[in-house]
Amino acid sequence: MQQLSTSLDSFLSSKEQVAVLKGAWGVGKTHFWDAYIDRKIRQNGLHQIAYSYVSLFGQSSLEGVKAKVFQQARAVQAKDVIEKAFDESFSESTSLMDRVPWIREGLSKAKRRSPWLGWFSKHADSIPYLTKFSGLIGSVEYGLVQDYIVCFDDLERKQDSLSIKEVMGLVDELARRKHCKVILIFNQDSLSCEEEQKAYETYREKVVDIELTMLPAVRENFQLVFDSASVDFRPVLRVAEELGIVNIRVLMKMKSTLNRFDELLSDVHEITRQTFATHVAVLAWGYFDQDPHLDFRGIVERLSGNPWLSYFSKKEDEENPADRRFRTISSNLQLRGFDLDPYISRYLESGLIDEEALKRDLEEISQNQINLEVSSKFSEAWGIYTDSFEDNLDEFKDALIEALGDLSRVSLGDFLSAIDTLEEFGEDVSGYVSDYLKVHQHSLGMVDRTHPMRYERIKNPALRNGIDQIADKAKSFSIDEVAEKIATQHGWNPEDIKYLESLSKDDFKVWMKSSPENLTVKLRGGLLMFRDLQSSNPEDGKRYAAIVQNVETALREVASENEFNRRRVKNIYEVE
Repeated sequence: MQQLSTSLDSFLSSKEQVAVLKGAWGVGKTHFWDAYIDRKIRQNGLHQIAYSYVSLFGQSSLEGVKAKVFQQARAVQAKDVIEKAFDESFSESTSLMDRVPWIREGLSKAKRRSPWLGWFSKHADSIPYLTKFSGLIGSVEYGLVQDYIVCFDDLERKQDSLSIKEVMGLVDELARRKHCKVILIFNQDSLSCEEEQKAYETYREKVVDIELTMLPAVRENFQLVFDSASVDFRPVLRVAEELGIVNIRVLMKMKSTLNRFDELLSDVHEITRQTFATHVAVLAWGYFDQDPHLDFRGIVERLSGNPWLSYFSKKEDEENPADRRFRTISSNLQLRGFDLDPYISRYLESGLIDEEALKRDLEEISQNQINLEVSSKFSEAWGIYTDSFEDNLDEFKDALIEALGDLSRVSLGDFLSAIDTLEEFGEDVSGYVSDYLKVHQHSLGMVDRTHPMRYERIKNPALRNGIDQIADKAKSFSIDEVAEKIATQHGWNPEDIKYLESLSKDDFKVWMKSSPENLTVKLRGGLLMFRDLQSSNPEDGKRYAAIVQNVETALREVASENEFNRRRVKNIYEVE
């Protein structure tokens, strides 16, 4: 911002009177100006007698704006300089009232009580026979404005009853007749209508001497919000630079979201924290900023449905703009689906966090940290691809093959990306596919084949055929398997709901009495999660309610067996 500061220095020391500071919404124009003018005042670097900041947000009349110019003034010179200027301006502003001496006398009393800026109208109001002349007092106040620096902010947020013509006329008067330096801060593209835009263009030629555009570098604005010592600094900065985020409001939303989760994530592994910060930054950008091609829901859907998009371009006619935009972002940030994405999305949309559920998921993530370390090997491999133009194809392939070393720890998303890429470069991946099908037989049987974005990502024919065979065999449902799937994967297929809906309360009771492993998790995090679930589809809502009713009835029957079970059911499952 040094160039902008230098240009403002030049403006303040020149004969030019009116400057416009413009820029996109949220880039920090007001923040920059406030810091700049405060520094100039502290350094005694101004020749004017006072500084007045006036936000036009919600202002509806020119008289109101004029009053604020005086009433919100801040002295920037010594007291004696102010008093001398005040005396001269006061004398001039009251010269027309010589023929009404009692009014002049009252104003003089008010002036003697308040020789300092900002208090004149307060003391004038305390003179009994002046209270009925509030308009007169306002005129006198405005008459006292001479040789100020005046900043008008938020021009685009004024009321329609206050026209651009009136504001620009006031600016011109302050500059030419009252020897003020005037700075206008606004986003020109946000003026309320085309007529206002044309009016501004017309008066700009006559009134404005210099226009300055604020084009901050990403890192400059980022460092205004994030402390370089913060654990989140690097991952969020990487997102900001990738997406070109200079909007301070959006950056502050990212920070506030991270702060809200900070205590809950205090003990997580560094990799988990970095991944979380990256996803908060991407999702907050999607929610609070408006990308022309990729909206928030589009990001959420693609993260949940396509954990890792290929780095290699499809044919242009196979992709829509949202796919292309997300593919670029995900490849450059090595972005994949993350177990905590639903918590981030829900918080951004509603401000709510299910802390108990989050703690359970974090515990599971902590227990599976080795999986995340394996996942980091894939990130390192993709880094070889994205971070240089060296002739290092063999190094890249070797890194992917090394990451595939322990297939039991490799997620489906990472596996798909790796084998698709290795096949692109002529590697035989059939052995990896065969082994992966054996190792992950249970989880692959739960792949949602009805979800197009998830299922169609599986390009390898042998892998897809193997998953189909496993899924077909797994159609012999059991309560235990379905409950565990819902509790651990936080998801279900339509077939799961249809199966659970077909069960009676006796079916659930028999299962509960069989002492299944991790019964509490399967009930609280699985079957009973439908208890608080809201659905936009009334039919789904009825199905969920029917399942919960049967499960709770079974629990009540178990509770009726003895006092110990009654306490268990009440305290653990909140069913009486």
